Amino acid sequence: MSLNKLLLVASLGVASAAPAWAADSDDTPPGVEALKGFREGLPPQNPVQNRFFLKAKRFELAPEVGLVPNNPFVRRFTVALGFGYHFTETLSLQGNFAYAPDLGKRDVKTLAPILLKRATDVNFRQPIDKVTLSASFGVQWAPIYGKINILGETVVNFDFYGYLGLGLVVQNRYATIENPNPQDSTTLQFFNLEKDKTAVHVAPNIGLGGDFFITHALALKLDGRFAIFPDDKPQYDVTVAPEGQRVVSQFTASVGLAIFFPKMKPRLYDF
Repeated sequence: MSLNKLLLVASLGVASAAPAWAADSDDTPPGVEALKGFREGLPPQNPVQNRFFLKAKRFELAPEVGLVPNNPFVRRFTVALGFGYHFTETLSLQGNFAYAPDLGKRDVKTLAPILLKRATDVNFRQPIDKVTLSASFGVQWAPIYGKINILGETVVNFDFYGYLGLGLVVQNRYATIENPNPQDSTTLQFFNLEKDKTAVHVAPNIGLGGDFFITHALALKLDGRFAIFPDDKPQYDVTVAPEGQRVVSQFTASVGLAIFFPKMKPRLYDF
C-alpha cells in the first residue's frame, strides 16, 4: 500500500472517531467541545459565578426593629423576630412575629387633638387604631445577587428578595374625645382616649427587601412590607352606625441582623 493511501485511511479513522468521543466519552477533546459550542451556542451562565454567601439548606433567624410611617394618628414602633429555611439560594419559607407596644396617649400624634379642636359637632370623636401584634408566613424569592466594589477596597455582597405571605394582625381601636376640664394646656391633657374594642384580621402580606452579607453567618437585613386587611369605616359620632368597611394597608419598614446556621460549607477561594 502506498504512503498516500495510508495517510488517507488514517485521516478517515480520526474523522469517524470524533463523534464517538463526543457521544460516548467524558474526556471529550477540547477541539470537539469548541466546535459543538460554536454550532449549538453556549448555555446561559450566571453573571456572578462565585457566591461569597451560600444559603441553601440553612436556617435563618432575624431579630428586627421597625416603624410604621403611614399611620397619621399614632406613632408605631415594632420589634420583630423573623425565621426561615432556605431550600435553595433563591427560594425559602419565611415567618415573622412582630410586637408594637401600646403607650396609650403618649404615642398619639398631634393631628388627632387638632381635629378635635377644630370640630364644631359636640358629638365628634376621632377614631384611631393601633396594631399591636402581627404574624405572617410566606414564601421569599431572591432572584438578584450581586457584588459592589466600594472604592476598590471592599467588596459588598448582597441579594434582593420579594415576599408574599398570609398572616394575622391584632388591632386595638380607640376614640379620642375632647377633655372638658384639662389640668393644663399641654396636648396630652386636651383629649381623653377611650378604648373601643380589639379586633383580629386576616392580612395578606407583600414586601421587598435586601440582605447585605457581613460574614458567612451574618447579614444586615433591610425589609419593607405591607399588611392589607379589611376594617370598619371610622365612626365619628356614636349616634351614627358605621357605614360598611374599608381596606387598610399598614406599611412596616424594618432593619435587622440575619443569623444563618448551620455553618456554611467551605469555599475554594474568595474574591
